[in-house]
Amino acid sequence: MATGDVVKTYRFRKETLPSKTGGGDTKGDLLAYDTDGYAPATQTIIKATRSTPFKMYVATETVVAVPATQSDLPALAEGAIGISKVSGALSKGQVVGASATAGKVGAWTAPDISAIIAAYCATTIQAQLDKLLYAIGEVLEDAASGDAFVNTIVR
Repeated sequence: MATGDVVKTYRFRKETLPSKTGGGDTKGDLLAYDTDGYAPATQTIIKATRSTPFKMYVATETVVAVPATQSDLPALAEGAIGISKVSGALSKGQVVGASATAGKVGAWTAPDISAIIAAYCATTIQAQLDKLLYAIGEVLEDAASGDAFVNTIVR
């Protein structure tokens, strides 16, 4: 298996998306909508576009977009697939989500309810609630810290 390879086909759903104008996408990258098409997801992109089409996908092919045009981007919407990851070990059943690194997932951190209760600042509360947007799925098989990808069940 390699990054971007489909692991299981149960509940498998693939779609073709528009790539961000002038952008490119690598097989196995986590994707999110970014102003005019799909690009490698980061927490910043997800927060900025939460009111636009919101669904994360995983690229199933590498697509190099011609500058100033969009390309069709084959992507997995639901199923089990290898997704590029940041460093850090992940265990089977653990929830993963978008990281600060473009296109890569990492361990998902749940909102800290005590921080929400203790905060009287709207930005602190919003930062905790935004964590709900980042979750993409659960780890299918353990992945070591040095692994380039993690097999994940995307929902």
